[in-house]
Amino acid sequence: MNNQFLLDNPVALWNKSNKIHNQSTADKAEFENAVNGAHTRDSELVRLFDWLDSLIPQPTEEIINLHRRSQEIDGRIEDAMTYAPKFVKMNNELMQRNELYNQNVEVRLFAS
Repeated sequence: MNNQFLLDNPVALWNKSNKIHNQSTADKAEFENAVNGAHTRDSELVRLFDWLDSLIPQPTEEIINLHRRSQEIDGRIEDAMTYAPKFVKMNNELMQRNELYNQNVEVRLFAS
């Protein structure tokens, strides 16, 4: 089966039809073959559109919501990562001060 769909110019086909009708019977047989070929192509197009109509639409709203949520999570992670060096620096400073003053103070990076 040929999977190529050809759409011919209807004006050119009409001109060809007029020339063939004005010629011999052998040309008329050629014309009938051309018409039958056009019907075959039309039936292939009908099958294609029937197949397209039979397809079930895929839900896209859920995918869009998941994508939006993943972008929000990525943004939150990025925000946290931008503050992480500040917290590490602050933790190091507090640990140094703790050692300088020789106090038994527990330093936590995040409040629990």
